Amino acid sequence: MFKIIIGITLILVSLLPPISNKEVWEYSLREKIDESKEVVTQAEYSFIPSEIKKIDKASVTAKSAYFVDKKSGKILLDKNSDIRMPAASISKLMTAIIVVEKLKLSETIKVPRLKTRTGDAVMGLKAGEQLKVTELLHGLLLVSGSDAAITLANYVAGSEEEFVALMNERAILLGLNNTQFTNPVGWDESGNYSTSKDLTSIAEIALSNPTIARIVAKKSYLARNITGRKYILTNTNHLLNKNYLGIKTGTTYKAGECLATYYKDENREIIGVVLNSPNRFQETERIITLIKNSYNFR
Repeated sequence: MFKIIIGITLILVSLLPPISNKEVWEYSLREKIDESKEVVTQAEYSFIPSEIKKIDKASVTAKSAYFVDKKSGKILLDKNSDIRMPAASISKLMTAIIVVEKLKLSETIKVPRLKTRTGDAVMGLKAGEQLKVTELLHGLLLVSGSDAAITLANYVAGSEEEFVALMNERAILLGLNNTQFTNPVGWDESGNYSTSKDLTSIAEIALSNPTIARIVAKKSYLARNITGRKYILTNTNHLLNKNYLGIKTGTTYKAGECLATYYKDENREIIGVVLNSPNRFQETERIITLIKNSYNFR
């Protein structure tokens, strides 16, 4: 949790106008992030490891998985968490982070001429129509709309390329050394990669924003453009219920099935990512059950 607080502070610092001490601040905060990865005392843990059961990583069929206790940052499961892999549409969490920082939810955006790709999930936007930022964010995060991602990216930065530069700048500031973006959508491209560990950090930061947290927990939403045209948006995350409160799905040919998850009950808050899973929803539920059976949370 300390790591996330520092990460958010870095974001705020990056938004300040240029000052002579800005670089010093960023360097100091990055050092604290690195220290927080290594120093987590037993008193900070929100659970006591059980001596009876241990999680068998061999039973995890995803190629990479990383789960942490949200309150303490304690690692609960780690399988190949530093291996660079395609992140698919989990990448859109970084897109959303940039958008909520740069824009007001009430701003109106005109949809540009769109260049989506065959097989893309889309919101169904048409060039020339206008929608508020909040409607586009729902399209981005619920149905994983590539058209919403491209529309928002162009409006924020003037081009997709400039927006990607903002995404990569943020990844560097957050100390995500195994993450690099080449597009705001999550398309399979050379040089577009992340890890389950880095994506878990991105997911935590996304959840720290109330707007994003509220959207990703919704099963559906009826969006409208400014003339009243409706978009029925159904969340691609099939795990949502009173305990599973998000966060983001992703699927491409190279990435396979991916899922960033936030689980919460009266005793636990668990956040994690599976990459290239044969069945992301079933496997994530099984991992959460393993964690609950392997640790005594207090």
